[in-house]
Amino acid sequence: MVKAMVKTMIVDGCQFSLGQLKEWCRLTGKAEVVGAYTAPRRALEQLHREEVELALVDMDGPGVAGLEWELRQIKPRMVVMCLSREEGRCIQAMRARADDFLFKPYGKAEVEQLIDKALLLRGRLNMRILRVQTFGQFEVWAGQDRVHLSNAKSRELLALCVDRRGEAVSMEEAIDMLWPGEPLDERVKKRYRRAILDIRKALSHYGAAQALQTQRKVCRVAPEMLQCDYFDFLNGKSGPFPGKPWDYMKEYSWAEATAGKLYGLCASRKRIASERGGSRAYDG
Repeated sequence: MVKAMVKTMIVDGCQFSLGQLKEWCRLTGKAEVVGAYTAPRRALEQLHREEVELALVDMDGPGVAGLEWELRQIKPRMVVMCLSREEGRCIQAMRARADDFLFKPYGKAEVEQLIDKALLLRGRLNMRILRVQTFGQFEVWAGQDRVHLSNAKSRELLALCVDRRGEAVSMEEAIDMLWPGEPLDERVKKRYRRAILDIRKALSHYGAAQALQTQRKVCRVAPEMLQCDYFDFLNGKSGPFPGKPWDYMKEYSWAEATAGKLYGLCASRKRIASERGGSRAYDG
């Protein structure tokens, strides 16, 4: 039986570390290294040409700031794992939508664990895309089916993660938003965990469990798995605007801050269109 191999790209500014990491990947028997680069720009150029499922990125070298974000722009569903000796850089990478990180120093066993996780996550390459509506009533659809969540807090937690567009939401922040004024005790933590399980169960029913990612008391959505009116509007995609800014997730008070930003963006786009004298008025 042929073993599953994850097609892997490595980016490390140190030639010695690059060679060592490449060898450890080979020894696991689970990773096929299709590219190994000391120059981040070269890696980005080759990513357009190579079939890559996993990127291992050393965050301590020169020119890697924001690289995990640029990788995502080219291959949105690719698994991205970051390596660093500094906790702050790893946390920053997670906020920029890296899937996991590994602290230095590490060895073959730790690299193999990272690759094992990548093998699980790469299933999202063929995962079903969910359609998310944020203007008006918050809704999530899988094809023609509305995704049903068994309680209101599960639905609100998923909405909060969508609002953050892939940035990590800590358990403490989620509890503060969903259960304001409640003490951060085991009882409310249990409610949070129940909401997470409910979301994952609902998404699993449609083969989309990996659209919600959880790790180390944080959760977030994978934006590349979502077709979302909010994301489309921010990206300036053409087509009729799905609603007015003040309709954005109007059932949630914490969404008012985002609605205010959307209102300002509408006004700015309208002003720019007017200054350019466009023939078509901006509908905001």
